Amino acid sequence: MPVDGSGSGSTFPCASRRIHESESITTADDFPGPDANFQAWQSNFVVYANANLVALGLAAPDMAPITAPQPGWAMAFPAHVAAVNADVI
Repeated sequence: MPVDGSGSGSTFPCASRRIHESESITTADDFPGPDANFQAWQSNFVVYANANLVALGLAAPDMAPITAPQPGWAMAFPAHVAAVNADVI
């Protein structure tokens, strides 16, 4: 599916809102919650973006800020979920 920013059936609705032809912004409303939905979204985003770098106008180094913390995120997220379920946080 294309990433069209329209929010109508795109893989990542509103991921980028065009301000000007060469500018875009991302807001907190663009990321789903609660935590499990964000986990699924960000995982899907990384897979999709890496598989479609050229179509998205990206290169592998552009993904480094997202892919570098993935191992730490994958390790920490289950503990976070357990703590929330135990009402620790």
